[in-house]
Amino acid sequence: MLPPQKRLETATVLRKTIEATRSLAQLNGMLTNLPNPRLCLDTIHLQEAKGSSELESIITTNDDLYKSLVANKKLENSSTKEVLRYKEALWNGMRYIKERPFINTNLCVKIVQSIKKNTASIRKTPGTVLKNNKGEIIYTPPTGETIIRE
Repeated sequence: MLPPQKRLETATVLRKTIEATRSLAQLNGMLTNLPNPRLCLDTIHLQEAKGSSELESIITTNDDLYKSLVANKKLENSSTKEVLRYKEALWNGMRYIKERPFINTNLCVKIVQSIKKNTASIRKTPGTVLKNNKGEIIYTPPTGETIIRE
């Protein structure tokens, strides 16, 4: 349950945060030297979307992703389309956070709607689980709108 009851700001976590901040600053510095920094960020978002999608057994290849982008989305299979929607959702999420720097349930619903291309709200059906290729349950999301909103 959130918020966690144990202390998260340990010395180890803070050291890793400093390392991450330093690395992000270096990346930011390198990006400013590129003629089109968004191209690099877009590639990072695409790889993040691909990795996230794999958790839900949505598998595609880098070749298919880049071919779809170059071919103006004419070569997409259903998995590639889903991954490209995840990437788009990442950009949308960043835009929403810039407009209002606060993560809430409604923001999460907007992001999922941009992935699914529908107007669905919070899942009300209990029993949803994510399984790996072996059929083992790897994640059970919270159930019930009240719990999720809390």
